[in-house]
Amino acid sequence: RDEDGKAHRDDLAATPGRVVYGGPGVGVHGLEEESRSSASTSPQLIVGLNRGVRDERIEPAMEKLKSSLPSDQSIRISRGSASGWHCLQLMEQKHDVYLHLRAGTKKWDTAPGEAILDAMGGRLTNVAGERYQYDGNHHKNISGVVASLCNETHATALSAIEGVVAQYVRDTDDPSVRKV
Repeated sequence: RDEDGKAHRDDLAATPGRVVYGGPGVGVHGLEEESRSSASTSPQLIVGLNRGVRDERIEPAMEKLKSSLPSDQSIRISRGSASGWHCLQLMEQKHDVYLHLRAGTKKWDTAPGEAILDAMGGRLTNVAGERYQYDGNHHKNISGVVASLCNETHATALSAIEGVVAQYVRDTDDPSVRKV
């Protein structure tokens, strides 16, 4: 596993070119403390989804996730750009969970965010709840991404989407992918 990570935030005018870096045992540097809100205290669960991804599993996953929440909590979907941006939203507590329910990201998309989320006590896995392996043999994350700064939220999301992604096709020898 790659223990160092960087997440660039060069698409936001507020702080162009800012770099967040860190990893387990190193800490996290570059986050703007004043920009950190608390998505988890909101009456809404804020779910980050990639804006360019249209997947038939999203709607049923959101329905299952909503039904798993307390009755006074709703879901707000926030669509954005790439995995690094979504991980940064998690780090700054602007999102509660990031879901990418299909193939499409690469290891270089998720490794930096995962290292920093790990350092902050969060989690990034595939849709089966397994951590990706960064061994250099496989570059595609064919089993999607579930990430959260809060392990309880991560577990709730995995449990809610389990039935929706149960038929997920896995056609690789990547050791991080659970064989169905």
